[in-house]
Amino acid sequence: MQSGAQVVRAKYAFRGMAASLGATIPLAPNTRITLSGIARWHVQGMPRTAYVRLSDDRLSVLLHFAFRPDQVIDMPRTAIRSVRWSGGITEIDYQMSSGAEELLRLGDWRGRFGAPSQPIECRALASALGWDAS
Repeated sequence: MQSGAQVVRAKYAFRGMAASLGATIPLAPNTRITLSGIARWHVQGMPRTAYVRLSDDRLSVLLHFAFRPDQVIDMPRTAIRSVRWSGGITEIDYQMSSGAEELLRLGDWRGRFGAPSQPIECRALASALGWDAS
């Protein structure tokens, strides 16, 4: 059983980001999905498209790139160190399998022409991961 997060190359699936994530990180039988949908991944000042899937035991995020293969960050819930929500952004501190600490910043979808898939509310993601609004 993996204790930290890992980053893997996404397997391409013609049916979209959700299918690519499912092909790359298949769900175990009887796994319940708590939340899934499209979000904005904030990195180096540039918002990019991401597909998020939160299940009972893990968070998997497909990160879309324009000129290189997509990647998936797959993390068991035990790898998540802290969760914050501020200014419309959910910040997730997590630990890689190597021991390195990383930060994932996700925001609500704000595309010009609508979402290519069902968007998620990142505040709901933060709450589902244990963020306390009080």
